[in-house]
Amino acid sequence: MKEQLSPEIAGKVTFWGGIGDRSKLVQHYYDTDVFVFPPVCDHGFGLPPVEAMAAGVPCVVTRSGATVETVKNNETGFLVDKNDPAALAQAILALLDSDSMREAMGRAARRRVFEQFTWDMAAQRTLDRYLRLCGVEGPAFCGTLAGGNRERNDEFARRQAQTCLDRTIGTITAVAEGGAVRRQRHGSGSWWRFI
Repeated sequence: MKEQLSPEIAGKVTFWGGIGDRSKLVQHYYDTDVFVFPPVCDHGFGLPPVEAMAAGVPCVVTRSGATVETVKNNETGFLVDKNDPAALAQAILALLDSDSMREAMGRAARRRVFEQFTWDMAAQRTLDRYLRLCGVEGPAFCGTLAGGNRERNDEFARRQAQTCLDRTIGTITAVAEGGAVRRQRHGSGSWWRFI
Protein backbone atom coordinates (compact mmCIF):
# COMPACT_ATOMS: atom_id res chain seq x y z
CA MET A 1 0.00 0.00 0.00
CA LYS A 2 2.83 2.41 0.82
CA GLU A 3 4.14 2.03 -2.74
CA GLN A 4 0.86 3.46 -4.02
CA LEU A 5 1.36 6.72 -2.13
CA SER A 6 3.16 9.72 -3.55
CA PRO A 7 6.68 10.16 -2.11
CA GLU A 8 5.76 13.30 -0.12
CA ILE A 9 2.82 11.49 1.53
CA ALA A 10 4.67 8.19 2.01
CA GLY A 11 7.30 10.01 4.09
CA LYS A 12 4.60 11.13 6.54
CA VAL A 13 2.90 7.77 7.02
CA THR A 14 4.19 4.75 8.92
CA PHE A 15 2.89 1.27 8.15
CA TRP A 16 3.59 -0.90 11.17
CA GLY A 17 2.20 -4.20 9.89
CA GLY A 18 1.32 -6.79 12.50
CA ILE A 19 2.31 -5.89 16.04
CA GLY A 20 2.59 -9.06 18.11
CA ASP A 21 3.87 -7.50 21.32
CA ARG A 22 0.86 -6.24 23.28
CA SER A 23 2.85 -3.60 25.18
CA LYS A 24 4.08 -2.12 21.87
CA LEU A 25 0.53 -2.06 20.55
CA VAL A 26 -0.69 -0.22 23.64
CA GLN A 27 2.15 2.29 23.32
CA HIS A 28 1.19 2.90 19.67
CA TYR A 29 -2.35 3.71 20.80
CA TYR A 30 -1.02 6.21 23.36
CA ASP A 31 1.26 7.78 20.74
CA THR A 32 -1.61 8.23 18.26
CA ASP A 33 -3.44 11.50 17.61
CA VAL A 34 -6.35 10.00 15.64
CA PHE A 35 -7.34 6.36 15.20
CA VAL A 36 -8.89 5.48 11.83
CA PHE A 37 -10.87 2.25 11.34
CA PRO A 38 -12.45 2.21 7.87
CA PRO A 39 -13.71 -1.31 7.14
CA VAL A 40 -15.93 -1.57 4.09
CA CYS A 41 -17.61 -4.77 5.26
CA ASP A 42 -19.59 -5.29 8.46
CA HIS A 43 -17.46 -6.26 11.42
CA GLY A 44 -18.73 -7.80 14.60
CA PHE A 45 -17.83 -5.78 17.66
CA GLY A 46 -14.73 -4.08 16.27
CA LEU A 47 -12.40 -4.08 19.28
CA PRO A 48 -9.60 -1.86 17.84
CA PRO A 49 -11.61 1.38 18.09
CA VAL A 50 -12.50 0.57 21.70
CA GLU A 51 -8.84 -0.10 22.48
CA ALA A 52 -7.88 3.25 20.95
CA MET A 53 -10.66 5.01 22.86
CA ALA A 54 -9.38 3.47 26.10
CA ALA A 55 -6.07 5.20 25.39
CA GLY A 56 -7.90 8.53 25.02
CA VAL A 57 -7.70 8.61 21.23
CA PRO A 58 -10.64 9.93 19.18
CA CYS A 59 -11.72 7.63 16.35
CA VAL A 60 -12.80 8.05 12.77
CA VAL A 61 -14.67 4.92 11.75
CA THR A 62 -16.98 3.80 8.99
CA ARG A 63 -20.54 2.81 9.84
CA SER A 64 -19.82 -0.88 9.91
CA GLY A 65 -21.09 -3.51 12.32
CA ALA A 66 -20.94 -2.42 15.95
CA THR A 67 -18.81 0.68 15.38
CA VAL A 68 -22.06 2.66 15.38
CA GLU A 69 -22.61 1.44 18.96
CA THR A 70 -19.11 2.03 20.24
CA VAL A 71 -18.10 5.35 18.66
CA LYS A 72 -20.50 8.22 19.36
CA ASN A 73 -20.56 10.54 16.36
CA ASN A 74 -19.33 14.07 17.16
CA GLU A 75 -18.63 13.03 20.76
CA THR A 76 -15.90 10.35 20.82
CA GLY A 77 -14.99 10.66 17.16
CA PHE A 78 -16.67 10.60 13.79
CA LEU A 79 -18.76 8.03 11.96
CA VAL A 80 -18.62 8.20 8.16
CA ASP A 81 -20.31 6.15 5.48
CA LYS A 82 -18.46 3.19 4.00
CA ASN A 83 -16.73 3.77 0.67
CA ASP A 84 -16.69 7.55 1.11
CA PRO A 85 -13.00 8.54 1.08
CA ALA A 86 -13.80 12.27 0.92
CA ALA A 87 -15.87 12.10 4.15
CA LEU A 88 -13.19 9.95 5.78
CA ALA A 89 -10.48 12.47 4.87
CA GLN A 90 -12.63 15.40 6.03
CA ALA A 91 -13.20 13.79 9.45
CA ILE A 92 -9.50 12.96 9.88
CA LEU A 93 -8.46 16.49 8.93
CA ALA A 94 -11.04 18.04 11.26
CA LEU A 95 -9.44 16.22 14.19
CA LEU A 96 -5.88 16.90 13.10
CA ASP A 97 -6.65 20.59 12.64
CA SER A 98 -8.18 21.10 16.08
CA ASP A 99 -6.20 20.24 19.19
CA SER A 100 -9.13 21.18 21.44
CA MET A 101 -11.61 19.00 19.55
CA ARG A 102 -9.17 16.09 19.47
CA GLU A 103 -8.47 16.37 23.21
CA ALA A 104 -12.16 16.73 24.15
CA MET A 105 -13.18 13.77 22.01
CA GLY A 106 -10.26 11.74 23.35
CA ARG A 107 -11.33 12.39 26.94
CA ALA A 108 -14.95 11.53 26.08
CA ALA A 109 -13.80 8.36 24.30
CA ARG A 110 -11.80 7.15 27.29
CA ARG A 111 -14.65 7.93 29.66
CA ARG A 112 -17.11 6.04 27.41
CA VAL A 113 -14.94 2.93 27.38
CA PHE A 114 -14.61 2.83 31.15
CA GLU A 115 -18.34 3.47 31.58
CA GLN A 116 -19.55 1.00 28.93
CA PHE A 117 -16.98 -1.48 27.66
CA THR A 118 -14.84 -3.02 30.40
CA TRP A 119 -14.53 -6.81 30.50
CA ASP A 120 -16.23 -6.86 33.91
CA MET A 121 -19.21 -5.02 32.44
CA ALA A 122 -19.33 -7.37 29.46
CA ALA A 123 -19.26 -10.40 31.77
CA GLN A 124 -21.97 -8.92 34.00
CA ARG A 125 -24.20 -8.11 31.02
CA THR A 126 -23.73 -11.62 29.68
CA LEU A 127 -24.52 -13.11 33.08
CA ASP A 128 -27.63 -10.90 33.36
CA ARG A 129 -28.74 -11.99 29.90
CA TYR A 130 -28.29 -15.67 30.81
CA LEU A 131 -30.29 -15.14 33.97
CA ARG A 132 -33.12 -13.56 31.99
CA LEU A 133 -33.02 -16.24 29.29
CA CYS A 134 -33.06 -18.98 31.90
CA GLY A 135 -36.00 -17.32 33.61
CA VAL A 136 -34.19 -17.09 36.93
CA GLU A 137 -34.99 -13.51 37.80
CA GLY A 138 -37.77 -11.66 39.48
CA PRO A 139 -40.31 -12.51 42.17
CA ALA A 140 -41.85 -15.45 40.28
CA PHE A 141 -38.61 -17.39 40.62
CA CYS A 142 -38.20 -16.76 44.35
CA GLY A 143 -40.61 -19.40 45.60
CA THR A 144 -39.63 -22.19 43.24
CA LEU A 145 -36.31 -23.29 44.73
CA ALA A 146 -34.90 -23.82 48.20
CA GLY A 147 -38.28 -23.68 49.86
CA GLY A 148 -38.89 -20.05 48.93
CA ASN A 149 -35.60 -18.79 50.40
CA ARG A 150 -34.84 -15.82 48.12
CA GLU A 151 -31.18 -15.56 49.11
CA ARG A 152 -30.54 -19.23 48.33
CA ASN A 153 -32.56 -18.93 45.11
CA ASP A 154 -30.55 -15.94 43.96
CA GLU A 155 -27.29 -17.72 44.74
CA PHE A 156 -28.47 -20.82 42.87
CA ALA A 157 -29.44 -18.71 39.86
CA ARG A 158 -26.07 -16.94 39.88
CA ARG A 159 -24.20 -20.26 40.02
CA GLN A 160 -26.26 -21.73 37.17
CA ALA A 161 -25.80 -18.66 35.01
CA GLN A 162 -22.09 -18.47 35.86
CA THR A 163 -21.63 -22.12 34.84
CA CYS A 164 -23.33 -21.42 31.53
CA LEU A 165 -21.25 -18.27 31.05
CA ASP A 166 -18.01 -20.11 31.91
CA ARG A 167 -18.78 -22.77 29.32
CA THR A 168 -19.50 -20.18 26.67
CA ILE A 169 -16.39 -18.13 27.42
CA GLY A 170 -14.30 -21.31 27.41
CA THR A 171 -15.58 -22.27 24.00
CA ILE A 172 -15.13 -18.82 22.52
CA THR A 173 -11.60 -18.53 23.88
CA ALA A 174 -10.62 -21.97 22.64
CA VAL A 175 -11.92 -21.28 19.17
CA ALA A 176 -10.24 -17.88 19.08
CA GLU A 177 -6.92 -19.32 20.18
CA GLY A 178 -7.23 -22.38 17.98
CA GLY A 179 -6.72 -24.61 20.99
CA ALA A 180 -8.53 -27.66 22.23
CA VAL A 181 -10.86 -27.67 25.19
CA ARG A 182 -11.92 -30.42 27.54
CA ARG A 183 -14.72 -30.28 30.08
CA GLN A 184 -13.63 -31.19 33.59
CA ARG A 185 -15.80 -32.27 36.52
CA HIS A 186 -14.91 -31.30 40.05
CA GLY A 187 -17.25 -31.97 42.94
CA SER A 188 -20.61 -30.43 42.15
CA GLY A 189 -19.24 -28.05 39.52
CA SER A 190 -17.63 -28.21 36.12
CA TRP A 191 -15.28 -26.01 34.16
CA TRP A 192 -13.38 -25.92 30.89
CA ARG A 193 -9.70 -26.74 30.75
CA PHE A 194 -7.55 -25.61 27.84
CA ILE A 195 -5.09 -28.19 26.57
